[in-house]
Amino acid sequence: MDTAVPGTSTGPGQVFSRESSGFVRVGSPWRMILLNVANIGVVYVMFTYWAHPAVFPRSNLLVAIPVAAVLAVFFNLLYGMFAAIMPRTGSEYVYLTRTFHPVVGFMASFAAAMSQAFWVGIGGYWIAQFVLGPMMSSYGIISGNDTIASIGSWASEPTTWFWFGTAFVVLMAALNIFGLRAYLRFQDINWVIGAVTGVALLAILFTSSNETFQRNWNEYAAAAGVASYSETLQLAGDSGMPTGFSLAHLLGILPILWLVSWASTYIGGEVRTPARTQLRATVGGYLLYAGIAWVLMLALARPVTIGFNQAATWLSYNYGGDASVEFGPTFLLYTGLLVNSIPMFLIVGLGLVLWSYFWIPSAMIISTRAMFSWSFDRLMPEKLSEVHPRYNSPWVAVLTVSVIAEVFLILYHNAVFTFLTPALAYFFVFWLTSLAGVVFPYLRRTKALFEASPVNWRVGGIPVMTVCGVVGLFIWTVSIYYALTEDLLFLNGKSQLWTTFAQFAVPLVIFFVARAVRRSQGINVDAAFRELPPE
Repeated sequence: MDTAVPGTSTGPGQVFSRESSGFVRVGSPWRMILLNVANIGVVYVMFTYWAHPAVFPRSNLLVAIPVAAVLAVFFNLLYGMFAAIMPRTGSEYVYLTRTFHPVVGFMASFAAAMSQAFWVGIGGYWIAQFVLGPMMSSYGIISGNDTIASIGSWASEPTTWFWFGTAFVVLMAALNIFGLRAYLRFQDINWVIGAVTGVALLAILFTSSNETFQRNWNEYAAAAGVASYSETLQLAGDSGMPTGFSLAHLLGILPILWLVSWASTYIGGEVRTPARTQLRATVGGYLLYAGIAWVLMLALARPVTIGFNQAATWLSYNYGGDASVEFGPTFLLYTGLLVNSIPMFLIVGLGLVLWSYFWIPSAMIISTRAMFSWSFDRLMPEKLSEVHPRYNSPWVAVLTVSVIAEVFLILYHNAVFTFLTPALAYFFVFWLTSLAGVVFPYLRRTKALFEASPVNWRVGGIPVMTVCGVVGLFIWTVSIYYALTEDLLFLNGKSQLWTTFAQFAVPLVIFFVARAVRRSQGINVDAAFRELPPE
């Protein structure tokens, strides 16, 4: 007689490491929408405003963001459909291992998990470098507040960035060990603060004039030793910044604006009413994020202007080594120049700092759930799928990701990586998931799952899932093309390409080694991939 307790490890002959996941379903539709927006993060809004006009100047963010949003609806719907069909922990790991050969799914999931661990590691680093430093420095100079200016100088030191990064790795690990319920409470509080910050920021931007911004920029420029407002525009023109409109430049938004609302699919076994929740979360989350990105840019265009932002960012990328040019994601610098009181500065500054680290714990959720799913299928030691008896969290996986994140932070601090390095690996992961969406309704091993699912939708006899997959292939093929051909995205350097290669090559070796080891233990790991994991 089997006397195993549900949710615990059993004998070596069992297909999965546990009889049940040990997770509890606590995720509601609204909270999963917010999780997905939080995971993309306001930091990517800043990078979008900085990188897109710098790398693709013959475009316009107010046009490019809606174009990206129209295309992204299909890809986000695809993830929602997969999560509705296979409501389990692990996201694309589950989808790809059950659609293609399991090694394909493991390679993609490993690359994704390592990318998220990287972002966990450098999240706090970015907060000091791109949020605290620029805001404190610019406001301190304009207001004449020496204390705030000195804090800005301190926050602009690489050593400060590193210790911020380390502190946030520790804090986010602690939060994740306390489980999904603790994270969702944290999320609720941050969303309230974020909403207040957003309203205050929009009010500042919509009520500020270009004359005020020019005056404040010129005062800041004189103190910082960089080009004035008119000199910035003149220097960009004289340096040969491309002008006009180009469809190729417009599509350059695709590898930069991170309209992928899919974090909730990694906790597919922890959400209530999976089909309804995931479809709303993946589509609703990206729409909310795209709306925030567009409205904020519309507000920014009033005092700063599209033309000045384009000139400043283009110069920062192409002449970043020139001391006369401001370098960095200028959105926070602009904000610091337009705030006109200490109370408002504290409200906006605190809110932007909170929103800047909002995505770090969700990145840890993604990487830990991926590791849990590998262990659940017995590709990794059973310990990685151990769930804390009180907090229902994969606590061993959390500690593992924390160590990996700190290693990535050290490597990043020593210039081994650049900030977008993991993005290329994710482009390939998303391309593979899109391909899986194209063929899922037709493959013998998956056709029955699709037809029995609540998302067995067709248009003109063609599965909607297939249409979504085709659009996804377009998005990520374009993204991969730009990543490999556009030097200013910093994704096609030798070290970046080798890093991306390693993210797929290492798990390829691990898979076949793990399979051989399990076979020697009398376990057929392939059997796990013929069915969905238990809940």
